[in-house]
Parts: sequence; C-alpha cells; structure tokens
Amino acid sequence: MDSALGWIGQIAAWVRQFIPKWIIIPTTHGGVKWVRGKRLVELTPGIHWYWPVVTVLQTYPIVRQSVDLRPQVMVAADGKTFSAGVVVTYTVADLKQLLSTTFDPDEVMSEISLAAIYSVLTTLTLEELQTNDISLALTEAIQDLVTPYGVHVVRAALTEMAPCRVVKLIIPPAIQ
Repeated sequence: MDSALGWIGQIAAWVRQFIPKWIIIPTTHGGVKWVRGKRLVELTPGIHWYWPVVTVLQTYPIVRQSVDLRPQVMVAADGKTFSAGVVVTYTVADLKQLLSTTFDPDEVMSEISLAAIYSVLTTLTLEELQTNDISLALTEAIQDLVTPYGVHVVRAALTEMAPCRVVKLIIPPAIQ
C-alpha cells in the first residue's frame, strides 16, 4: 500500500521546494547561499529566507576552532629523526572565500597545516627544536598558506615532540 501511494509524498516534496523557507544562523556560524548555482551571497548570523527550488544554503562555524594534527615522523636538519604533533587554532575571516574554494574545509586545514609544519621543522636541528619556541614560525608558515582561503591562524604550537627511531618493514607482494 505504501508503494502504491508513495507518489503522493514525492509530489508533496516537489511542491515544498516552491515555498520559501527560513533558517536561523547562530552567532557562532556564518553562511553562504548559492542562488541559481551561480551568485554567491554571504549570510551573517540571524534569520534568513531562501527559496529551495533555486538556492543551495550552507552554514559553517566561524569562531575559534582547532585541529589537533597527528604526529609526524621527520628528519631534522642535523639528520636526527623525531616525531612531532601540533595543534592549530584558527578562525574563519572570510567564509565566502573558504566555502567557495574548498570542498571540505576541515580536511584542507589539516592537509595544508601538516605540509607547512613539515617544511618548518625539517629546516631546524633537533637541538634548536628542543630549546626554542617555534610557535611563531609555525603560525606564520601556516598563515601564509591558508590566507587565500579566508582563514586566520590564531596560533600553532607543538603538543608533543620526541626523538625517535623508525623501523619500516616492507613485505614484498606474493609471487603468483
């Protein structure tokens, strides 16, 4: 019986697309809407109306957030191996830029930050890494790379760092 009358629900869903809807964006978020898939409109916190038949709406947090990056094994400038983990704290300065140039903003922040961290930490010796505060260098390196995406890096800091030895076991594929 459900499948026989399922078409009624489909028609109701289709008709609802022609009725304007509203959304409340909290102060911790921002939003963008793509009108007719072309025109990008930034939305500030508050109540906004949109027409679902021609508008796609997306919200995203713009306040202080952080990404705790997995530890990476690296080789310092003096040839010593170490492992380092970093936390990056950031805010979104231009949400329109971020959402229009990235598919997954969280993943983009992780990917860019990991690459910047590697480029900074591998230029120093292990002794320099252990005796100096390199938060400013990390913050500036990440900021340089995420500026085109409308992100402001508040701070990047080491959460862990230790000398290590890497043993990698490579097993050849079975011969058939």
